[in-house]
Amino acid sequence: MHLADTLRLPLTPDVALTLYCGRPQRFIQQYLDDAHKFGLQIRHVFLTHFHADFVAGHLELRDRCPATIHLGSRAHAEYAFVAMKDGATLEFPGLRLQVLETPGHTIESISILAFDLKKDSANPCAVLTGDTLFIGDVGRPDLRASLGWTADELGAHLYASLHNQLLPLPDQTLVYPAHGAGSLCGKQLSSDTVSSLGDQRRLNYALQPMSKEQFILLVTADQPDAPAYFTYDAILNTRERATLDKNLEQVLHPIDLDEVLRMGDAGAAKLIVIIAEPGREQEAALRLGRIGFDHVKGYLHQGMEALAERSDLIWPTERISAPMMAEELASANPPLLLDIRNPREWATKHIEGSVNIPLNYLQERIAEIPRDRCIAVHCLGGYRSSIAASILHQHGITHLIEMAGGLTAWDAVQLPVISQA
Repeated sequence: MHLADTLRLPLTPDVALTLYCGRPQRFIQQYLDDAHKFGLQIRHVFLTHFHADFVAGHLELRDRCPATIHLGSRAHAEYAFVAMKDGATLEFPGLRLQVLETPGHTIESISILAFDLKKDSANPCAVLTGDTLFIGDVGRPDLRASLGWTADELGAHLYASLHNQLLPLPDQTLVYPAHGAGSLCGKQLSSDTVSSLGDQRRLNYALQPMSKEQFILLVTADQPDAPAYFTYDAILNTRERATLDKNLEQVLHPIDLDEVLRMGDAGAAKLIVIIAEPGREQEAALRLGRIGFDHVKGYLHQGMEALAERSDLIWPTERISAPMMAEELASANPPLLLDIRNPREWATKHIEGSVNIPLNYLQERIAEIPRDRCIAVHCLGGYRSSIAASILHQHGITHLIEMAGGLTAWDAVQLPVISQA
């Protein structure tokens, strides 16, 4: 989120650029490029909370710029930071930032008011809400159970933060959240990136008049399953760690197939070796680094070509088109159709006769998969089903087929589905 682009506030070359993302990405080149474009320097980084879905880039910005890290006053971290209490401000010529402590999604969550002092020094023109208030939703309060906070406790904090801190703001205040549609930090997030508080007051289901008890029941119900790495990343965002650049220097080197096999034979655990198309190793390492998987040993030299003469090391999976899958399902001996999307996706739309076991639970529910018939696996677009096929193979379930393109491909050729009315 770039201040000059999104809020249209008065920044000049002698004013430090402040990033107020809920989660500045660990790959920070985009921020450096923006600063260079506008002739600015990055001097301050706000984390609205210790988010869980990615490792943030605050340490990378601190070391490269350098920049001061700002956290809410309830935050505890291994690195140096400025603790921002409720009402704390940061002043620039023509611009004031003011912190609101808004616990709920996490206990240390903050929101940030932005004042355009040349237009109105009393009322904020915008509020950056992190994961407290989204467009169309509010932050889920159930992601900190393993860290000592119950969903009901944080839900009560969230109710107070919304009603005591954010809803009293003027209707014309612009709302900039840290996430949009696609995030697992809420269940009804809009694809819009900005709204007014007045519109959210009218349209957001979680901001309608209700008691605190009703609110807690509402925001804790039917939340999507969170990936297992969420708690790992939330904790990692509190720690001093190696920056992404230093990590990439260590992991981006080739490893011969014989060495990879020796590591496996020696019982190496938790080390990752990347197998990618030549030239795409850095992309894979970056994607792993974004969620804190830095323990990469290297990448397989020549990628899959290194396995050309080792068919014993390859488990093939047959991938078929949606029309071919329909034919298989209509045959005299049809496969078991395994839909590995999450339950809400399945309930919204699914293929008749499919069995729903979400990918996150596939390993722990592997005993439910029959071994005496073919398994046909699919997801929405094909990404998750490839992972599922790998898990099934690891558990000795090799008589399977995968639907290329997933349910999206099935819909594209107008094959029948069962959907909610």
